[in-house]
Amino acid sequence: MKKSLDHERRGVDLLLKRDNFEAFFDALNDEGFFSPDRNRGPVEVEPRGSFQVPYWAMLDYLAACARKSSDKKDEGLAKKVMTVVRSVSSAIRDNHHTARKLAEILGLLPPSVSTLQDMELVQAWLKTRFDRTLVAPELDEGAVTKFLASTDPVDWKKAARILYHCTAVRWEERPGLGAGDEEPVSVVEEYWLKEIVGHHASRLGHKSPSEAAAVFEGRVREVFGKGGRADWSYVFRPAVENNAQNHSFHGLENAVVEGLRDVVLAWCDVGALDAKTQVRNMLHSDVQMLRRIGLHVLGERWTLLQELYQELPLEVLFDDAAHIHELYSVLSRHFDELEEAEKATTIEAIKKIPAPEGEDSERRLKLIQLRWLSALSTTTYEPASKWLDELKKNQTIGLPEHPDYNAYMESSWGPGPSPYQSQELVAFAEEHNLVEKLNAFKPSESWRGPTIDALVNTLEGAVRSSPEAFLRVLPKFIDAASPYQHGVIRGFKGLWEASKNKEATVDWNEAWSSLLSFFEVLVGKPAFWVAPDGKDLERSQVWSVSAISDFLTAGMRDDEHAFSPTLLPRAWSLIKLFLEKVEPTADADDQDPMTTAINTIKGRTLEAMFSYALRVCRLNDKDSGSHKAAWDAIRPTFDAELKKCEQGNYEFATLCGAYFANIDYLDPDWLAGNLTAIFPKDRAANFVCAMGGLAYSAPTRRIYVMLRDASVIDMALRLNLKGRDTRQKLIERMMVGYIWGEDKLDSSRLSYAFSHGLVDDLEDGAWFFWAVRGEKLSNAQRAKILAYWAKCVEWAKAQKEPPAKLLSTLGNLAWAMDSADGENRELLLSVAPYMQLHHNVYELLEELNRLVSVSPQQVGDVLKALVDKDGPVYDYKDRLKALIVKLAEHGQKETALYCCNRLIGVPGMDELFKTITAKQPSSS
Repeated sequence: MKKSLDHERRGVDLLLKRDNFEAFFDALNDEGFFSPDRNRGPVEVEPRGSFQVPYWAMLDYLAACARKSSDKKDEGLAKKVMTVVRSVSSAIRDNHHTARKLAEILGLLPPSVSTLQDMELVQAWLKTRFDRTLVAPELDEGAVTKFLASTDPVDWKKAARILYHCTAVRWEERPGLGAGDEEPVSVVEEYWLKEIVGHHASRLGHKSPSEAAAVFEGRVREVFGKGGRADWSYVFRPAVENNAQNHSFHGLENAVVEGLRDVVLAWCDVGALDAKTQVRNMLHSDVQMLRRIGLHVLGERWTLLQELYQELPLEVLFDDAAHIHELYSVLSRHFDELEEAEKATTIEAIKKIPAPEGEDSERRLKLIQLRWLSALSTTTYEPASKWLDELKKNQTIGLPEHPDYNAYMESSWGPGPSPYQSQELVAFAEEHNLVEKLNAFKPSESWRGPTIDALVNTLEGAVRSSPEAFLRVLPKFIDAASPYQHGVIRGFKGLWEASKNKEATVDWNEAWSSLLSFFEVLVGKPAFWVAPDGKDLERSQVWSVSAISDFLTAGMRDDEHAFSPTLLPRAWSLIKLFLEKVEPTADADDQDPMTTAINTIKGRTLEAMFSYALRVCRLNDKDSGSHKAAWDAIRPTFDAELKKCEQGNYEFATLCGAYFANIDYLDPDWLAGNLTAIFPKDRAANFVCAMGGLAYSAPTRRIYVMLRDASVIDMALRLNLKGRDTRQKLIERMMVGYIWGEDKLDSSRLSYAFSHGLVDDLEDGAWFFWAVRGEKLSNAQRAKILAYWAKCVEWAKAQKEPPAKLLSTLGNLAWAMDSADGENRELLLSVAPYMQLHHNVYELLEELNRLVSVSPQQVGDVLKALVDKDGPVYDYKDRLKALIVKLAEHGQKETALYCCNRLIGVPGMDELFKTITAKQPSSS
């Protein structure tokens, strides 16, 4: 292994294939394989100035040993690995691969083998020149997460110290700045800085608030303590809260502000007195940004911090416009909660704002005062409201649209203004010159000028307001530009949809006849199907064919709101013409086939076809009790579209899946006979599209059996179904089949996820069972859900790393239990340590509150397991306290007190501990 790097790499690979690879640690150490000298630095290569950074294969061995030391609780091995980490870190040699692996190893080791001093190693790992993106994510997902999950406060301090190093700042001169001017740069790439701060700041505020606040306060002071950031902090961070006005390109500034903000907000939730002192110090800081963060926290935690308002240096704050956003928010939300004296002091401070220097100072002063007073626009305090009214009447000043910002950036979207208002278009229609006016309009080149899109939107509204006027001029729209044809059709469609269950404002029988005549003339012109010079044919069609298809669908979908059956043959002629003329998309969309299908011309035409077929068959069933004759007339069109699927026709493939249950109604024999053509095993693209559509079809027992027996589900499981919710809906369909008794846990379908380690599928199954908790299920069906839970737990125990998210999700299924006895207790204990990790703990607590009267001892065991593993830090709806009270009432006082003690950081838990302690022992 010492012959070359390649020999060493091969040796490590061979070692790691052995089950007892860690047994060779001492021998390798004795031979010097872990010596820092073997960690090579960058090597210059051609072209000149380029470098190659070698990878030290022995790091993979160390990582494997670290992982095994945690899995096997082998502290001796862990200490040996940590010793190597310390040694190598002292000579990191600018190797970012080594730095990343050392960060990973720290997260794999048990926290007990590292010291607070060891966290200083992180500084060296972050100083590599060639990559700033590798170390932070390893620390984020590994060491910091593990330290904060620990119950040892020293580990929490380690996490805070890692954040100290990850938020470190260096100052660099940047091109374009003045001589000597520098910009702060984070040692960690800004994306990963945002990630690590966002993931852990609040948690640090709960666990180690003093240390974390010191870290972030220091960084805010460093970044915002000099230069333009000191005087104009709002330029670099307009709002302390998350806000669209904040700039993503100021990643460092955002991270340190958000870090301190989230830490202190969380601190206020767990440590009132110390947190109040922290906020007081920030409000009186010499750093503008710290004062602003203090003001934000004051407003967000007003109940706790209200008394700090009377200590504010209001005259100083009002005189510095940098504070306006945060102080404005405090005033607008809480001014009326102040004491009368505090209100008076506030108004007096606004009056004492000194006039700005320069010309027109008095008018500018009034504007400043108006901005502050506008925060009190809803106040009942007369001196403020009266003064505000006086200033508003002053014609020489005007209130900005966003008075709480020194500068407000906005962009415009939407169609812009219309050249004509709705009433004008109605008047043009009455004068029969509407089409000429529309065609004559030329959009302005100004970005704020009138646009065609805006005119089309106005046209739609005008049609809805005066439909009779537009019906009279409808034939003239044959000569209108395509956008306006589209607009008038959509206007009538909107009017039709809004008229359901309402008194008609138009004779719809006449209107539909006129509209169909308009459609027939429009698409019957040969020129309609010829692309204009320089334009795409499909683009010219989309304006009208899609609009007509959508309108026809709207007129046939609902039997209670449909056009006259006598018009159906005319609608069918249009639909068949569209199917003949319109080409399907050339390529399948495996990402979201349904969205694509319903947004192409072909797809919308097909939806009209399905709506027509269903409408005609329903009418025939109503009239004669059978729709066979009607279907026989339609079936050739379906046959033709299905035949086209051999060459693509992906919209039809998709919509066959979406309308699967409807086709079963139209002709179950046609569906059964064409099942392999709808889901062709030899044309994966069509199969995937059909599955994408099937995700939107209601599951029925008959259809599940049909798909199961045709092996459609088995094949679908083996494909990479990327469509929106496609795989999730497939799993849900399988779970329904399982509950119905049409499948078993050991079937080829349900066992596939277990045998192939598809944890996402298992999670989707668990989420589905949680989603049906409100349904009326039999005891046998509930038992099936619990059997699925048990099967997942059995599988999870066989994995190298416990699937924490799956186990956490399974805990939501406690609703299916009638007690926590026996096997149910074991199921609950298997998931309890993971419930807090993925925010499912409160669902479990709700069910434990239900079960505690039946199984108090077992529920107590589960709650102990939960609180022993980094229990909740917040008591949502007092579910924790309610459960602990019930435990005490049902003879589990010792368990109740134990849980109180473990959760002492949760607000109200110390009082509950005292209350339970003071009560006499329960007689139960």
